[in-house]
Amino acid sequence: MPAGIAGQAGVWFEMKIRTLQKKDISAAAAICEKVLLEGGHAKTYFELSLKPTEFRRDFQHLKYFVAEESGKVIGVSGFYQWRAYPKDNGWLGYTAVNPKYQGRHVGTKLLQYIIAEAKKKKLRLMLLEMTSQEERQKKIFYEKFGFEMQGRIKDFWGSGVDQVYMSKKL
Repeated sequence: MPAGIAGQAGVWFEMKIRTLQKKDISAAAAICEKVLLEGGHAKTYFELSLKPTEFRRDFQHLKYFVAEESGKVIGVSGFYQWRAYPKDNGWLGYTAVNPKYQGRHVGTKLLQYIIAEAKKKKLRLMLLEMTSQEERQKKIFYEKFGFEMQGRIKDFWGSGVDQVYMSKKL
């Protein structure tokens, strides 16, 4: 899905969103490492998303997409469904944009794409989780898409680091 995106100082660039492929894993994980400090864990999910369904015992659906500009991965996002949870609930996966491309609506286009894909699967609810350390930066972004705060678990990750949950009805 090509999309012309306005860059800084009015410079336009062509971006397309496509399914993550094996060749994209290192670049996508590196972006997550820079932005989320979770590149290693994200890489595991990216690799798992490419395996046949029978090897993904905990997931009924797990798919990632990349934003690409001139053949270079500039962002990543995806969604998944846990087998143990209601079949019409989805979770937003690792979502990150290369810092050089932030502020150019790459994250917006990725999230719009993910929401459209989730609706195609007839999901009723999209959920996401983040830490309280990420909350200040991300909460406003997700609220623009209709996500609402659902709760927090105090000190989940240690003293002063909470787990935060948001959801959106699709």
